[in-house]
Parts: sequence; C-alpha cells; structure tokens
Amino acid sequence: MEKHPLQLTGSLELRHTGGDIVGSDHRDNVGSFAQPPCFSSPFEGLGPFSTLREAYEAIITQQMQFLSSREVNSLPVDNYLSFLWRLSALPKLVTESASAEGPFYLKQYDDKGDHILVDEEYNITGIIDWEFASVEAKELAFSSPCMMWPVAEFYDGDNDLAKDEEHFATLFDQRGRPDLGDTVRCGRRWQRFLFFLGGGIPIGMDEFKSLFRGLRRSFVNEEDIVPYEKWKEEALKAFANNQGLSHLLS
Repeated sequence: MEKHPLQLTGSLELRHTGGDIVGSDHRDNVGSFAQPPCFSSPFEGLGPFSTLREAYEAIITQQMQFLSSREVNSLPVDNYLSFLWRLSALPKLVTESASAEGPFYLKQYDDKGDHILVDEEYNITGIIDWEFASVEAKELAFSSPCMMWPVAEFYDGDNDLAKDEEHFATLFDQRGRPDLGDTVRCGRRWQRFLFFLGGGIPIGMDEFKSLFRGLRRSFVNEEDIVPYEKWKEEALKAFANNQGLSHLLS
C-alpha cells in the first residue's frame, strides 16, 4: 500500500465520463469520505481534502453539529467537549505527521482480521471488504490493525501495545523498515484521535470517561491529567463562548 500514495484524503470512487471511467489506475479517483459519520445527507459527504488539518477539522466540526442539533443524542455535552478538545489538539497532531499536506495512503475501514483470505498454507490470497476504506495520514494507515489491539484494555483507557502489536513492529525492523516499525509503536495516538469514526460516539459515561482519558493520555503526561469532573468544569469555562455548547447547555 505504501507504494501507491494518493494526493487527496477521502475515499476512492469510480468517476464516469460518457462511457469511460476516469483515471483507470484510481490514483486520481478520490472523492468524499465513504464512512456514514462523514455524510450530512445521503447525497452529501465530506471531502476530498488536500491537507489533514482541513479534513479532520471538517469531520470533527460536523460531529459537533450533529450533537448540537441533537441528531446525535449520546452524552451531547460531554462528547461535544471532547470534540472541542480534539480541535485544540489537532494542530500539534498534524504538525507531527508526514502526511500533513500529503501524500496519503489507503486504509481498510474495519481491519479486524476476517477481511484477509488465506489458503491452507496461510498464503494471503485476497483482501476483501473495501467498501468504507479511506485515504488517510501515513501514521494512521500503517498503525497496527484493530485485530491486534487489546480491546478490553483499549476501552479502559490503556495505551500500551499488545504483544502482537510489538511483534508486528519488530517484523518491520527485521525487514529493514524501522520507520514503519516506529509508525506501529507510535500509532495509538492516531487511533485514539479518530476512534469515534470507527467505534462510534460513546453512549455511556463510564465508557466515555475511559476512552477520553485514553485519548488525553496519548497527548499529555499522566501526571498532568486531572479527574474528568474537574476537567469538565474547567472546559465549560474555557469554551463558554462557543455557540454550539451554549445551545446544548440551554
């Protein structure tokens, strides 16, 4: 996948002009994001975008609009505050990316393992379920697939890599690609930041607190993280002038 970078972030689409498909090698056929959270209507999606900041700002802002309008009604104030926090953390995240202004790379949407076809000798014969794939930052595209995550620990807010993830990174090292090994080792921050697109917005407070704590842990030192109730109190003051938040609180 790394050998086929793309210049826009979004999802692949077929474009027809008359009887011909434009761009037979698909490198120029990047359209709006195909994931359901990126649609404001059945006919209008977000993207494509030429920079990460533009893409993620649009996605986060749309999620905030869904919460403000109560189209999404899961812990609306708390989830809204978490998206405001993401917006504040976005500049640092993007600055550290090798894909800030491209190139970008195709990533499977739900890489939990059953999308890989193998024969009796475990040779990979095919990859399926590409319908919601997207073109993403290098750091996200080549982080560990979710089939390797320690799911229970992830939901509890723990950012330590599982043994399979560590082994995956080591295999890259052994094949002369320590850069991709480091991408796997440092990928949790990106997975945390964009988890709401794949895992959905948390609907229970216990789950929300754990996931949000894991997100903050991936950006700041553990000793700098205050209990959520205290953080929320301070955040409500800091974002008091935000119109969407004011609407929710009223």
